[in-house]
Amino acid sequence: MNPVAIVMNFALLGSLVYCIYYQQIVIHFAAASVHSALPLRLWLACMALNFAMLAGMYAIGIWERRHDLDDRSMRWGVSLTYETTLSSVGLAVIGAMIPDHQTGAVVTILIVVLAASLRGQVASRVTGLLLPAR
Repeated sequence: MNPVAIVMNFALLGSLVYCIYYQQIVIHFAAASVHSALPLRLWLACMALNFAMLAGMYAIGIWERRHDLDDRSMRWGVSLTYETTLSSVGLAVIGAMIPDHQTGAVVTILIVVLAASLRGQVASRVTGLLLPAR
């Protein structure tokens, strides 16, 4: 196993604790009708970091096994990595915009959804680059 993936896995497990903690703070603030953007931003940033680490681990796994994977498995892996990366970027941008720019957050969500709808085409092109010609 790749040492970078092992470190990312431990970091991911550790950051999940922070995500749960920040999520509880957001819920407590909402239940008490306290409007504070900081806990929400911290929670979204933590979630974005988790998705980024997960996408990195997917990418490492695909790269290390690119010669052993068939076309279908490669497309599935690349598609999953692409969607996870989009989720990370979307969460980070939305976290930076909320609650200051709700319109910007909505536009970001629409862009991420549009980009996710193109995942099949992106996966096919990347798979063609990674897999050797047969």
